[in-house]
Amino acid sequence: ILGGLELMELVRNNFPELPMLALSDFPNEDAQRKTRDMGITLIMKPLKGDLEESLASFTPQLLAALPLSASCGTGPACHQVNIGDELRLEMGEEPALPSPHIGRSTGLSKLRGMLEELNNPQLGGGIILLVLRFAAEFVNRAVVLLVKKDCIQGLGQFGLEDRDDSADSRVRMLSIPRDEPSLFASVLKTRFPVKGEVDHSLWSTFFLNQLGDARPSEVFVGPIVSEGKVVAVLYGDNLPEEKPIGDTDSLEIFLGQAGIAMEKALLQRRLQDQGRGEVT
Repeated sequence: ILGGLELMELVRNNFPELPMLALSDFPNEDAQRKTRDMGITLIMKPLKGDLEESLASFTPQLLAALPLSASCGTGPACHQVNIGDELRLEMGEEPALPSPHIGRSTGLSKLRGMLEELNNPQLGGGIILLVLRFAAEFVNRAVVLLVKKDCIQGLGQFGLEDRDDSADSRVRMLSIPRDEPSLFASVLKTRFPVKGEVDHSLWSTFFLNQLGDARPSEVFVGPIVSEGKVVAVLYGDNLPEEKPIGDTDSLEIFLGQAGIAMEKALLQRRLQDQGRGEVT
């Protein structure tokens, strides 16, 4: 539930009409207090191994909580969530029947699908590709850069003008000093995303010139944080259009989850290496 509090707060603030019900498999007083403050009912779900034994006590709690969660919203949306399928998915099982299509906002519906892909254990090194795919829902152009010890190095892109098929190679050759003033400096320091005009520092101007001749009116720069450090940065703008970028809450959530996925992948790699060492 600790990873879901931020998402619940975002949904409650932006879509107050949507009913919500929180499920958790371990007690946490702080989390319970926060869900109560948001007007969201929290119930404890049974562990997978104790499902049969706990079903008799869990079902009445769930049925009692459903009217409370439905009363938070209005309209037909209250009756469009299949709780049974949601519980099966939580426990790693396939839903009994295909879930009906539910019309939701593009950002949230797309976020859910992308998070499912992000949690795929077979994903491996495809995390950056998923970040670029999801960023395409918000901006016309984007660049992902790796944060190294002394510099920020270009890694991948979409939407850049491909002069002589050189867009990818231009990005990979990009290198910005980490400690010099640039549009990335505040993100590296605070680990929070920024959206607005670009400063006129030397390295910000250099970066934009490598992407093209035009200067965007607004840009988005968001961090990917893993193990407490910014390991990558996403840059985005809407060139060649001059339209504003718009709301990026879902994108920021996805970047946060991408960092967690990187931590899991790194931990799995370490465990595998340790296991191979023990075998040899």
